[in-house]
Amino acid sequence: MKINLLYNPLHWSNLVCSFLNPMYLEYFNIESFDETKNYDKSKYIIYTHWINVDWANKWHDRGYKIIVDHLWDPWEHLDTIQTKPGYLVIRSDGWFCIANECLWYKSLGFDNYTSEPVNTKSFLMLINKSHVHRDQIWDSVQPYSSDAICSYRARGVALPDDIENNNPIWQRYFNPSWYNQTKYSLVAETNVEPPNPMVHSEKALKPFAFKHPMIVWGPPGYLQWLRTWGFQTFGHCIDESYDDIQNHQQRLEKIIQEVARLNATPKDYFEDNLTREILDHNYNRFYDVNWAQQQFQQQLINVIKEFAEC
Repeated sequence: MKINLLYNPLHWSNLVCSFLNPMYLEYFNIESFDETKNYDKSKYIIYTHWINVDWANKWHDRGYKIIVDHLWDPWEHLDTIQTKPGYLVIRSDGWFCIANECLWYKSLGFDNYTSEPVNTKSFLMLINKSHVHRDQIWDSVQPYSSDAICSYRARGVALPDDIENNNPIWQRYFNPSWYNQTKYSLVAETNVEPPNPMVHSEKALKPFAFKHPMIVWGPPGYLQWLRTWGFQTFGHCIDESYDDIQNHQQRLEKIIQEVARLNATPKDYFEDNLTREILDHNYNRFYDVNWAQQQFQQQLINVIKEFAEC
């Protein structure tokens, strides 16, 4: 018998995400929550995203089991969102972001992209929301930006062939020309603090999906963390010692040194056989649908089933 999951139609969660919903439906009955109805507490579980947890808490107080989807923001708010009897908080140590992006990009057909580099520019850097560390790298790369493709929406700098941010897929929008024209991605990650565990996002995964080398302005140890998930980086072409530097400013200075060095190099870099092998490896690792589905099965589906049966 399938488990019954109730969701609030006024709030988003991964439960109703278009490309994940069919997977949930394979294992669960999903129903829009109606406060005027009486639900059997032994047969129904309320599912909510952590940002909108308050509406569900009052039903937990009335004896309902609650599942809190905390997969996108895994290690914040530990003081306010805790697992307690009848209350399951589902988090991720990194698997969700990789598996989710794999299935999302595949649903959008991005796995059909074939790289056709023309190499007229050096790097690609796409920034949306404002943050101090993003301001720092944006200001630092300005001497080299004329030979790059860069955007910073919060500063009013957008690419002319981009889409508006009210488009449902704007955060994952992919324009092949941006990648074909540039040699590598300069990624400004969500955070540059040394968290424990590592905070992850989709930003550093895009180069894997689109066969792009990359330099990452993120926390120290970020490249090593990506390697633990089976990805490979480009130490044969890039001085990746910046990944070991704990001081933020010194790490950024090292990154900018590499940007300057590459900018002064003829555009034939990253065209060696090893780079091509790494790009293919990362592409295949990223689009490993079997691995992604296995992670959802083990880390999400099975966990919910176990919670429902206890």
